Amino acid sequence: MNPPPAEAPAPPDVVYLHPLPTPADSGLGPGATYPVIPVGLVGHVNLLRADGWTVQGLNLGVARTVDPGFDLVGWLRSRSAPALVLIDLHWYEHVWGALSLAGTVRAAWPHARIVLGGLSATHFHLDILAGHPAVDAVVCGAAEAPVRRLVADAAGGTWAPLEVANVAARDGAGRPRRSQEAWQTPSELLDRLDTVDLAWLEHADAYRRMVHSRPLRVVDPSAAGQWVLSGRGCAFACGYCGGGREAHRVLSGLRRVARREPARLAADVERLYALGVHQVAPSLDPDMLGSAHRAAFFRQLSGGAGLYVESYQLPSVDLLDQLARSTDLDHTEVALTPLTGDLDVRRRHGKRYDDTQLVAAVSAAAERGIAVFVFFSLNLPGTSRRTVAATTDLVRRLRDVAPADGLRAISICHTLDPVSPMALRPADFSIRSVHLRSLDDYLAYARAPRPFPLTDRARGFELVERRDLPRMVAAWDALADETPRQVYRVPRV
Repeated sequence: MNPPPAEAPAPPDVVYLHPLPTPADSGLGPGATYPVIPVGLVGHVNLLRADGWTVQGLNLGVARTVDPGFDLVGWLRSRSAPALVLIDLHWYEHVWGALSLAGTVRAAWPHARIVLGGLSATHFHLDILAGHPAVDAVVCGAAEAPVRRLVADAAGGTWAPLEVANVAARDGAGRPRRSQEAWQTPSELLDRLDTVDLAWLEHADAYRRMVHSRPLRVVDPSAAGQWVLSGRGCAFACGYCGGGREAHRVLSGLRRVARREPARLAADVERLYALGVHQVAPSLDPDMLGSAHRAAFFRQLSGGAGLYVESYQLPSVDLLDQLARSTDLDHTEVALTPLTGDLDVRRRHGKRYDDTQLVAAVSAAAERGIAVFVFFSLNLPGTSRRTVAATTDLVRRLRDVAPADGLRAISICHTLDPVSPMALRPADFSIRSVHLRSLDDYLAYARAPRPFPLTDRARGFELVERRDLPRMVAAWDALADETPRQVYRVPRV
């Protein structure tokens, strides 16, 4: 007698999907993968799980890295539909991928509720709802309470998204509208958000290997990293950044930096170290959170894990000392963003230090055994062949004060970020015309062939004065060819 067939597993209540930037039936598609999950999303998922909801997550970039032939449509159709699907649209690079993914999900699961969220989703929420019927709702700004309510409504059959704070949806006439109620994450909830647990995510180990920053001294291919939430907001308004002080005010109404309690943040680092994670990346610069917060955080670390720290200005000497005393230096790296070797251009874009101070900071890091990763921008307003020459000279000075395995440098071409100061006030940056404004503009940008042509227009803006970007790129690439392990050629994505 044959045994009875096994029952199919019950569908999860929620499925979370992280899109590829470029939709592809197999492989990763052209351009970069951008696999990093927004750290706040991890907190949303674990809050739902704490409420008793079941969640399954898939990062399509990781799935296709593990198996280039991974069949997304087959994966969807092999499962019963959940009540709700979450798709992040945080960075503009995912605009096409996220909206295409919503359409794929709708075809496979016609009755599931599909919800988008993130900075870009918030900015473009009306256009998304007007032009993309697969999307049922967009969470705008702070999302923990709205997502909890949407899941409960979707599972209970009482779908009324316009009654939920911070949610945009279509009204009874099909017109996009935003809820009249606003909500901010209270400090108590921010403190207890769990951005550590990834038990719900397929290929979590592979994901952690992909997000380790990989300083040159790290040779272990299994070294793992993970981002954790240290707070929200920003104290700075750098010209190129769509996640700075002004963007948070416009998109979510957040007017001051919200900080997680340092003891809880330190406990997260220790939990990840116990899980075998070698490098933990706090979501905000520890110096920006203040000396008392920084001291309390580092005081409670065991020193087992390394840290990846993004310094929005220059790291304080105290921060470097704390990193040297309280982290695994093999897996510790500080990211700096001087942008250019020209002081006037650097200051115009929000950086408040000169070359002498930068060289001293890199030297101080090197003396303490701390690796640094220095990010420049080749095409920000104000850069030119002259400023690129100054930048390459600066990188040579930095190479002189740092060990060969303790310095990396890259120069990238910036695309105009929605709600960045450059986008909001182009005249302040000598921008003559802006070509990326609407959702359709960013969709056209995402669909443009790679590699991008070396023109300003390809990146969404044109300056008052013309410049020779191909020669500027060639000058940086010549520097990269001198020491290719330390200095990377300009990416063409």
